Amino acid sequence: MERDFILSDNRSYCIVEGNLDYHGNKIIDQGKTRETKTKAVTREVDINSRAIVIYEEACTLSTNSDFIFTTKNGNPLQPTAIDSFLRNNKEKIGIPKDKRISTHIFRHTHISKLAELEVPLYVIQRRVGHSSSKITEKMKEKTRNLLEFL
Repeated sequence: MERDFILSDNRSYCIVEGNLDYHGNKIIDQGKTRETKTKAVTREVDINSRAIVIYEEACTLSTNSDFIFTTKNGNPLQPTAIDSFLRNNKEKIGIPKDKRISTHIFRHTHISKLAELEVPLYVIQRRVGHSSSKITEKMKEKTRNLLEFL
């Protein structure tokens, strides 16, 4: 939601303190929960200048909603709709036809890229809300294995 973004000259970040409650709810009844998807606590996730540009542009398109990414009616954009778009357009966006894709893959890609940049494991763990380093370590190992295919 817009109020979860803090932008300043010194630091820009997003406060993660809940998620979209869309399972079993009509779109009109959907809202933000007060709980994160994982057991990890509320966190502040720093964002880069490109994310700020995307955020600001999305806000201009979602003027009649507290949500940032919305339909033209101001309803929150459904993750399943984005997944369908990705599946139906993957070849157009350069993803092989046989490759499985969903929005969740971007989370894995983000973790892998952070690991490639040698961001410390505990920083990655905190950023993505992992309550233990086991999941993050598994992603780092997967990254190391995938590097062999480059």
